[in-house]
Amino acid sequence: MKIISFIYERAVIKKILVHLHLYSEPKQQRAPPVPEPGKVISDYESYDDGWPSYEEPSEDVNSL
Repeated sequence: MKIISFIYERAVIKKILVHLHLYSEPKQQRAPPVPEPGKVISDYESYDDGWPSYEEPSEDVNSL
């Protein structure tokens, strides 16, 4: 098997996917939920990866 061409035009790609029943319209986007007043939201959560003695390396640039 080898590649003989690439399709770049969105309209052509959509037409092929619709014909194969593989296309659906994107769902309506919504705004993110509003946090409760006084609640702190953190992007970082601790995670136990099974390495009991592992510590994150320090970010001290002088030790390099």
